[in-house]
Amino acid sequence: MARKAAADGKPMPAEWRRLYRIWSACGFPAFLAVLGIIWLMLARPAISLF
Repeated sequence: MARKAAADGKPMPAEWRRLYRIWSACGFPAFLAVLGIIWLMLARPAISLF
């Protein structure tokens, strides 16, 4: 998409903005989840499930 827009000398199409929003909506929570997993591995908090 970006290559075609650059080759044509046009701005990015409207579909790009929609896909970027979906990517961001999925990416930010996933990044925070990975940070949470790393924190759990490093801090090793005492979590009692039973």
